[in-house]
Order: sequence, then structure tokens, then C-alpha cells
Amino acid sequence: MFQKLKSIWQLSRADHALITILGIYASYYYLTKQLALPWELVVVPVLFQLAIFIWNDILDYNTDKANNRLDRPLVRGDISLFEAKFLGIALGLIAFILALWLLPLKLALFVIGISALSFLYNWKLKDMPFVGNLVVAFTMIAPFLYVMIYLNKYDTFLLMFSYGVLFFGLSREIIKSIEDMEGDKKERKANTLPILMGLKGAKEIALIFWVFYLLILGYLILIAKSFIQQVLLLIFLGAGIYILWKIHKLKETKEASLLKKYMLWLMFLGLLVLIF
Repeated sequence: MFQKLKSIWQLSRADHALITILGIYASYYYLTKQLALPWELVVVPVLFQLAIFIWNDILDYNTDKANNRLDRPLVRGDISLFEAKFLGIALGLIAFILALWLLPLKLALFVIGISALSFLYNWKLKDMPFVGNLVVAFTMIAPFLYVMIYLNKYDTFLLMFSYGVLFFGLSREIIKSIEDMEGDKKERKANTLPILMGLKGAKEIALIFWVFYLLILGYLILIAKSFIQQVLLLIFLGAGIYILWKIHKLKETKEASLLKKYMLWLMFLGLLVLIF
């Protein structure tokens, strides 16, 4: 039973859902200074996100198998395709019903639209050069936009923070597509950026977006509202410069996997900037 639950956790990327929750909470606290967060504001996007990640693995099953992705529960056989499809449909339907029932209409339409876009990414858009990377990067800033729409309050620092996350996401997604380029080309006949431009060309595009991210970090340091924010942003700027060097040194697809994890942890910790 424990092994099954662990596999479902991995299949639905529940750790990514924790980042979404933290992103929503950090944005809400930053804009309202209130510790209590409406539960419906979290449960709907999280259920949608869990469903979307499950369908990602279902649609990527053959590619992941070709890439020998034993970190994927479906490839290992821990969960059957039938079980995954049932879970993905159930979570998606529950999220859809709760969105229309609990959320203001414009917010419900926003979260349903983002989820539909994410499903299109899983199905087709990920195979298109740059378009797929842009979609995922946009979904990364969705929690911040989501809270601003809910509160009808738009803040300069939070908007600039979102732009930084957008460029961060673009760079990370290109690195991720470098990691998967062999299986993408063999199994899906995809035309991702690394397949069209090669590892070197895609790496250079990722570097450009990462430089934009660092520039926005520098601007955020200037407009930060507290000393703690400035210190944290300076730390992330230093970490970002280190990752810039790692991207520059990237030469093999297997190196992209570790680099992608560094970026994920940096994104998770970066939300502390809003909380403080």
C-alpha cells in the first residue's frame, strides 16, 4: 500500500504541487499580510496540476520507455496505464466541478484555461520548437497571476518577480528538452529546440533567457521593500551566476538532468523572497 501511494506521489509530481501551494500562499501573504489562506484557492489548482502531470506521463509513456526513465512509475510498472488514466480523469473532473462551484467565474475560467493549455502541451505543443517551452514557463507564473486576479490587486514587485520566473522557466524548460532530446527524436519525432538547433544552439538560447532572469533579479534588488528581501535576492543572484556558468559548460544530455534539479530547488527557495 505504501509503495502504491509513493508511486502515485511520483506519478502526479506532488512535490511540484507543493511549490504551487507555496507560490499561491507566498503571493497571497505578500499582497494581504494575512496568514489564513482560503482553502478553495489552493485545492482547485492543485487537483488540476496533479491530473495534468499524470496525463503527461500517460502520453509520454513510449518516450519515457525509450529513454529508460526508471524514475517514472509507469515505466517501472508500479502503476498500470488503466489506473493512471482513471486517476487522471477523476482528479480532473473533481477539479473542474470544484472550480465552477467554489471560485469566482473569472478565476474559475483562468484556472480551467491554464489547465486546458497544459493538457494541450502534453498532447501536442511540447513537440513544437519553443512553443512548448513558452507554455510551461507561463504556467510557472500562473500562481502569481491567479492570486492577483483573485484579489484584483496588481503589485509592481510581484509582476516583476513573475517576469523573472518566466525567463527562469524558459531557460529551465530548454535545459529539460536537452535532457530528453534523444527519446523525443526517436519516439515522438518531435521538433524541439535542441533537436532543431543541436545541444550547443539550444544551450545558447537557454543562456540568453537566464541572463534576462539575472537582470530582473538585479532590478528586484533595487526595488525590494525590505533588507531581508535584498539579502535573499543577492544570494539568489550569486546562485544564478553559478548556474549560468554550469549552463555554459553543458556538453552532454545527462548533465542537463542534474542542472534541471538545481534550477528546481532554486525556484522553490526563491519563493521565500515573497514571504519575507
